[in-house]
Amino acid sequence: MTAPRKSSAGKAKYYPDTIAAPISAWGHASVGLIRISGPCTRKILEKIFVPAGKKKIKDISSHSVTYGRVRDGGEIIDEALLFLMKGPRSYTREDVAEISSHGGPVVTKRIFRLILRQGARSADPGEFTKRAFLNGRIDLVQAEAVAAIISARGEKAAKIASSQMGGTLSRKLDELRKVLISSAAELNAAIDFPEDDIKL
Repeated sequence: MTAPRKSSAGKAKYYPDTIAAPISAWGHASVGLIRISGPCTRKILEKIFVPAGKKKIKDISSHSVTYGRVRDGGEIIDEALLFLMKGPRSYTREDVAEISSHGGPVVTKRIFRLILRQGARSADPGEFTKRAFLNGRIDLVQAEAVAAIISARGEKAAKIASSQMGGTLSRKLDELRKVLISSAAELNAAIDFPEDDIKL
């Protein structure tokens, strides 16, 4: 995995590579879904996706669904829907695309391998969420909630994880952090200036 480049503040700014992965289960299904994220997302789409009509990839609006065909050179692999989310308004804060084609292992694998041949690499498990965290899209608590939602075995567990994903726990922790910082400041003041009779 390529290391992220960093800003002067030391925080991850962006990853220089582009990743892809099927986000629907392998096997026979009515729909197959593949996600792409990174700086070369739109360049890859220009090589493999032909929008219907005379529209081009550069003309597609962010957060819109476009009908077209996935092609490998002159061969049409399948009809598909493209959902394009231009960064930073995406899950990873990078350019993100999701290609929805007919399901089935043959078609999904062909499209996935085609994307890899155009310069993307196969994403590591959890890497989309990792990028979302490192790029400041979600905090650590929310990142853990994503894993909890995926692994939830009951409705109650899923609801708790969903609430955590929405930032409920993060906000409570932030409020507690502010209270602790204020209390620490008052305690330091009382220690440094005992003659002022500061009430804690």
